[in-house]
Amino acid sequence: MNSSESISSHSGSNDGKAAHPRFGNLVEKTAKLSPFGLSIMLLIAFLVPATVILGLFWYLPQVQEGNLQAEVRLENVPPAEFYKLDFEERPKVDRGIIAVENLGQEEWTNFYIRINKAYSINDKDPIPAGETRRYRLDKFISKFGGAPLDIQLVQVTNVEVYARVTSGARHTYDKNFAE
Repeated sequence: MNSSESISSHSGSNDGKAAHPRFGNLVEKTAKLSPFGLSIMLLIAFLVPATVILGLFWYLPQVQEGNLQAEVRLENVPPAEFYKLDFEERPKVDRGIIAVENLGQEEWTNFYIRINKAYSINDKDPIPAGETRRYRLDKFISKFGGAPLDIQLVQVTNVEVYARVTSGARHTYDKNFAE
């Protein structure tokens, strides 16, 4: 008996197609999708994500770029000339501070600060109008590996502040520092 005879003897059919000895011919048992069914499936595959995106766009509050009334100051941070020196020649510096002041009339919640588009910190505690909040720079964590910000190595050139105001809208503030 050759190998083709042994395969066909397990299939139970005389059409010469190979079939699995335990499951039979699965292709013949599989449901077929009609052209109408395919059209309905593609329509659903398009409508579900589009509906979710439009729903989120309608539901989530608007982000208003640059409308956050804030002031950002750096304290105990070396001047730009410090970073022009070779690392070995730089004197040791104490940890720096970033101070963020709420200049608006509304309380801020869900507060987020990002430095140099790489280091960030979140603060869930509300910041009342007129209050200044200070954060140590070594508490800012890199989104690339989780390393803390070291002002001995990294010069602060940009600070972005994001906060939610009492109306529910997200406002932003962006400040560049001289390099």
